[in-house]
Amino acid sequence: MWQREEKLQPGMKRRLISGDNLMLVQMEIDPGTLIPSHSHPHEQISYIIDGEAEFTVGDKVQILTGGDVCLIPGNVPHSVKVLRKLLVLDCFSPPREDFLKEGGS
Repeated sequence: MWQREEKLQPGMKRRLISGDNLMLVQMEIDPGTLIPSHSHPHEQISYIIDGEAEFTVGDKVQILTGGDVCLIPGNVPHSVKVLRKLLVLDCFSPPREDFLKEGGS
């Protein structure tokens, strides 16, 4: 059971569930959306369920589509440009405290 569903901005929503040591976040993101470069101490694995996006992790750029996986180590800058409507499952360890706060981003 998802703990919460949030509309973050037009064309972007997420659902999340979190345990003590692991968080799953399902994101639906419209094409043309840019998630600007950022970093966080949490290790992240992104599993692309459907769609297409350009992921930049550090200095590596890759186009990911359904079935692809991306590992983002903690504290490494990364960004995403959505090319086709994206459905992605992000896993974070430890859980993102900022996401657990109401409306956190």
